[in-house]
Amino acid sequence: MAEYKKIPQSLEQDYNRMQHYAFLPEKGPDYSYKLDAPRIGERRGMFDRGKPVTVGCFFPIETRIRGELKPLGGITEIATPPEQRRKGLVKSLLFNLLEELKDSGIYLSALWAASFPLYRRFGFSLVTELTHYTMPIRLLNFPNTPRPDNFREFTLDDFPATERLYHEFVSNYNLPLKRNPEWWKAFVLKQTQLSAGSPAFSYVLEEEGEIKGYILYSLLPDPYQKGLREFHVRELVCSNDASYLQLLNFIFNHAIQAEKVYLYASLDDLLLDRVSEPESVRKEKTPGAMVRIVDVQQALESFPVDEKLKGRVTLKVDDSFLPWNKGNFTLEIEEGQIEVSPGESSDADAQIDINSLAQMYTGYLKPPTAIKLDRLRVISQEKLDLLNNLFPLYRTYLKDYF
Repeated sequence: MAEYKKIPQSLEQDYNRMQHYAFLPEKGPDYSYKLDAPRIGERRGMFDRGKPVTVGCFFPIETRIRGELKPLGGITEIATPPEQRRKGLVKSLLFNLLEELKDSGIYLSALWAASFPLYRRFGFSLVTELTHYTMPIRLLNFPNTPRPDNFREFTLDDFPATERLYHEFVSNYNLPLKRNPEWWKAFVLKQTQLSAGSPAFSYVLEEEGEIKGYILYSLLPDPYQKGLREFHVRELVCSNDASYLQLLNFIFNHAIQAEKVYLYASLDDLLLDRVSEPESVRKEKTPGAMVRIVDVQQALESFPVDEKLKGRVTLKVDDSFLPWNKGNFTLEIEEGQIEVSPGESSDADAQIDINSLAQMYTGYLKPPTAIKLDRLRVISQEKLDLLNNLFPLYRTYLKDYF
């Protein structure tokens, strides 16, 4: 029987080999991957006779729920060699990872799924969507905007100013991560972890010694037109509308190098109204990260609540993967606090599965929609009104790919 253990330094080569095969198989068996960014996170594996047979990693980080920082375990780099697949090893690894998170007080988890059906079975739910704008680069020429000559390359000395700017930019959203300097180096700027893509160019917009915005981007070959490039915006953050237009003009300055722009996960809903030919812009939404509630009781007790909200409701939660989450939970809500205690089986006012509870918790799904989808059942309008006030709809934004 496989045993859950920490990956020791002596087995780093085995770990990397499994990562290479899982995420970069096209490079061949002799590919040597040089890691430029810091290697952060806790590596774990299932071991059989002293050898890892499946591996993964988690990051103890923090995310924001309704303006408050909450602990989150980011899971990544789940990899199994082909000869060990279809033995339930990923299931065992995930269970142990989630149990370790719970025991350390981390009651939320997130991942980027290679297979949504697979991770949905393990209790993870889609809670974010990514917006992609595609347009000719010529549309970002705004003649009346000051020319972008006050840009310079990003340095780590610009942190924490850029983190404060980012926090302000996403302050009205649920799930943005709190980024420390190591996270910036590993995932925001470099993204040289095996599963996380390629390094980015990075520039800041500075006026009178104050950073007003920044942009992270790559110039990549156009897959459809040989010899042409595409300008891929990984992240664009600004403090005001004037800074936003200057950042767009900065992109236009690359018109001699690229024909097309991909603007990922923009929070600007008025982009179509700004450009001269909105018919030439394509806006597309794709699924983003998945989130799971690791410990229902801890998650509900720490949930931010309106101080005016008062009531009592018993939730019957169905979780087929983590047994400590299955059962009835009675919530006493008063003075901005939730007291959670086990409820009797006959006391349930509402019934919900763990996947949908995560979606309501993060603000992605409102209770009436969960009812419409037959994922939530409530015994009365009074209890539904309480759940509506407890779990209001809230825009989500988790774009850090790890």
